[in-house]
Amino acid sequence: MKNLDYGIAYAEVLEVLKYVSLDDYNKIPKKFITFMEENCDENSTFTYNIAIPFEKQNLSNDTKNILAMLYRLFWASEEDKKRFEYIDKQNIQKRKELNEKYSPENVFKNRNNNMEANNADKKRNEIIEYKENNWIQKLFAKIRRFFKKDNS
Repeated sequence: MKNLDYGIAYAEVLEVLKYVSLDDYNKIPKKFITFMEENCDENSTFTYNIAIPFEKQNLSNDTKNILAMLYRLFWASEEDKKRFEYIDKQNIQKRKELNEKYSPENVFKNRNNNMEANNADKKRNEIIEYKENNWIQKLFAKIRRFFKKDNS
């Protein structure tokens, strides 16, 4: 059973490889090329136009990914391969950090800690209700002040 998307991508890759230098073409293992030839979509109508820059070609994402893999595995210089390896290590490290940060155990721990912190903040930031005295309380307050002034 063929995957139609990859069949189209293989056909596009084979079309692009027609315009690659013979030296670069020979770096690709023959098994991989025969695999693509066997699994490509024969009904693909893609034609590579050398007058248009590579970036402007109407290539599928799968085709771009396969070409990137070919570059990385067979065409890249040793310096580029080291740079790719370094970038891969950084990405793996970032992924590990994110997995640790957002693991189910930590998410619930952080959620409980955040809820406790939010409750403490709410207690600190509660609105203090101000009750204005009614007229009787105001009258008694004036009388008390009057007597306090006399006593001193």
